[in-house]
Amino acid sequence: MISPVNSGLYDIRLMLDQTSQARLFASLVGAPVASRTLYDTMNLTTSFISQEAQSAYAELAAALEQANAGTGSDADLSLAAGDYWLERAGDAATESERLRSYYNALAEYADAEGTAAGQLGLGQVYDALGMAEEATTAFAKAVELDPKSFEARMALGRDYAASDDPATAALAEEQYQAARALDPMKVDVYLALSSFYEAQAKPDEARSILKTGLTFAPADAALRAALAALDEGAKA
Repeated sequence: MISPVNSGLYDIRLMLDQTSQARLFASLVGAPVASRTLYDTMNLTTSFISQEAQSAYAELAAALEQANAGTGSDADLSLAAGDYWLERAGDAATESERLRSYYNALAEYADAEGTAAGQLGLGQVYDALGMAEEATTAFAKAVELDPKSFEARMALGRDYAASDDPATAALAEEQYQAARALDPMKVDVYLALSSFYEAQAKPDEARSILKTGLTFAPADAALRAALAALDEGAKA
């Protein structure tokens, strides 16, 4: 269910047609699908700070249009709304606005908690709020719901790797390797594994996995920089 609108929503301005904007705002405030006059009465002043928030809003608008047309699911709409509020939290100018956006994101993702994406969203919000135990539970549930989700595997791996408990941190490798098997073309997994091996005091493994990544993406600057940093550290 779309969460209540707050004042932060009134700084939206995107190149959507007026009817789409009116429908989106009407849904957010719980009103019926509105006419263009609703758009005309709103004080839409400035653009989003981040491109990510703009993109999330556009996806939310598209999900709402699909729901109005009867072609989109409630879960898809809730996920789009959750993504929107998560990005809004990153753009928040005040702490109260940030927390309000996170609260709305949690409410939206909770409406899609039966999906891996919903659990992944919950984990991201919990992590941002410093709720480590809840984040781990959500990421693990996302993997359980969809073992073939690259994003869920990476999120759980990062969560494990950040743990102060060595036994828990060691669990990250399994998740990263599972993610790598799902999509060996993704550079992020090689960087994550390299960082993991460095933290485990295994520089040779860290260097080896970066070289493996470079066989898939030989021109990638991040992989090359990470490998150069390892080599430089070995010389010191």
